[in-house]
Amino acid sequence: MNKYSGAVVLKNIKEAIDFTNEYSPEHLEVLVKDPFTLLPEIKNAGSIFLGEFAPVAIGDYASGTNHILPTGYWSKMASAVGVETFQKSSEVQYLTREGLENLEEIVDVVSGIEKLDAHWNSVNVRINKERRLYDQIK
Repeated sequence: MNKYSGAVVLKNIKEAIDFTNEYSPEHLEVLVKDPFTLLPEIKNAGSIFLGEFAPVAIGDYASGTNHILPTGYWSKMASAVGVETFQKSSEVQYLTREGLENLEEIVDVVSGIEKLDAHWNSVNVRINKERRLYDQIK
């Protein structure tokens, strides 16, 4: 059994938070006097259990959180499967002319590198600018 567990002793809460965010645990129990104060600092954990009355078993079997969690450091890049996973959403963008002009350099360079001229043209016809940056870096 001892090959499946371990203990990490750290100097203070900041080190514990830093370690947690780097290690990215599948399950994290936060056992401090006021765990809610630390919650905003925890960026990478699959499922977080706050306080002495929230053991992992509750999340696995009873509280309604999903047990399909990112493992092996994946909580740095992925979220746990939950209700939101099965809901449909759409991304929405709205730009003013000034907003488009502020972003056109990015489209100029990336579409040039990818050789997707129609992407650049979709910006160009709206703001009527000459292709500048990509032609200079070729």
